[in-house]
Amino acid sequence: MGGVVQDNFLNTAVRLDTKRSAESLLTFIHQIEQQQHRHRFIHWGPRTLDLDIIFYGDVQMQTETLTIPHPEAKNRRFVLTPIAELATDTESVSQQVQAWLAVTPDQTKIIKLV
Repeated sequence: MGGVVQDNFLNTAVRLDTKRSAESLLTFIHQIEQQQHRHRFIHWGPRTLDLDIIFYGDVQMQTETLTIPHPEAKNRRFVLTPIAELATDTESVSQQVQAWLAVTPDQTKIIKLV
């Protein structure tokens, strides 16, 4: 992504229920990245770990530190494809993901491992 040549990588999506606000969840996932010694050497390049909030229910928001839905999700088939599998009972998210998949410029090959 981002025009940086890099090796293939594993990607996954997780759906969870939380009582945390979106901002609190963002702080928490940044703590996880730090605990796991995240390293990012090049912007949009390879990194050891990258946790993002793509959707937060039906919430749409933009703050200085967080935009939901994630602004680059529509450009990343490797993000949209697994979310499409998870969001089948969340109509608004499912519709958004399907609409983005239909027009995303990203034609990267996705291989499902499991």
